[in-house]
Amino acid sequence: MSSKSTRVRPRPILAAVLVAVVSACANRPPPDLAQLDGAWEGRAVRSRGDNSCPAVVPYRMQIKDGNIAGEIYHYRTPGLVVETFEAYIETDGEMIARARPFGDDTTIRGYFRDGVFSGETNSESCTNKISLRPQRVAR
Repeated sequence: MSSKSTRVRPRPILAAVLVAVVSACANRPPPDLAQLDGAWEGRAVRSRGDNSCPAVVPYRMQIKDGNIAGEIYHYRTPGLVVETFEAYIETDGEMIARARPFGDDTTIRGYFRDGVFSGETNSESCTNKISLRPQRVAR
C-alpha cells in the first residue's frame, strides 16, 4: 500500500491575480482632504431592522480640513435636527462617529472615495446603508 499524500498546490496564475487585486486595493490613493471641504448631504436607508427603524434618515456633514460637524434629521419633519455628531477623516478616507438619534446608540462608519461618502450606520436594532455627496454651490 502506498501512502502518497495529496497536496493541493495553488496555481501560480491564480496566486498572481490575487496579489494584483489585493495590491490594487491597498494602493488606492487617500482622498485629498482639501477637496472634501464643504457641505455633504445624503441619507441612510434601512437595510436591517423592523418598522420601528426609520426607512430613510437624512444626514448632513459640514467638512473643513478633515474635521466633520454632522447633523441627523428627523425622518418625518424636514429640517428638524434630532442629533449632531463630530468626527474627523482618517488619512485613508475612513470616518467613524457615534451618535444617539432617536435615543439609539449608533455608530456611523464609512469611507470617502471617488467623490462619495458611503458606509453603514449600526445600532442594536437597526442597520442602514448611508451615502452622502458634496453639495456644490452655484456661482
